[in-house]
Amino acid sequence: MEDWKNDTCVGKYLKSIYENRIDKNTKVTNRYNSIFSATKKYGGQFHFDVVGLEKKKIIGLDGLGGQQIIIDIDNNKIIVINSIYNHYNWKKIVYKKLKNK
Repeated sequence: MEDWKNDTCVGKYLKSIYENRIDKNTKVTNRYNSIFSATKKYGGQFHFDVVGLEKKKIIGLDGLGGQQIIIDIDNNKIIVINSIYNHYNWKKIVYKKLKNK
């Protein structure tokens, strides 16, 4: 959060990949269960533009077994999922939190 808000090297990098994100060219359905499957764009290993929340600046990383780091820049919120299996209700524990202010 601090890097995004300031003119640090990391902040500039994050802003640059956000501004230059590209379409995934995949069909997004309502059956998403991770930041990977719930987003329309990507860049620099990050996922952007969550379905239904495209106006919010959200940056997400998706890892093995359902591990995720999701940063909601607009609301100063970070969600971290530590998991060894991705059999959890992503819409309930992540998407609903992103949707709320």
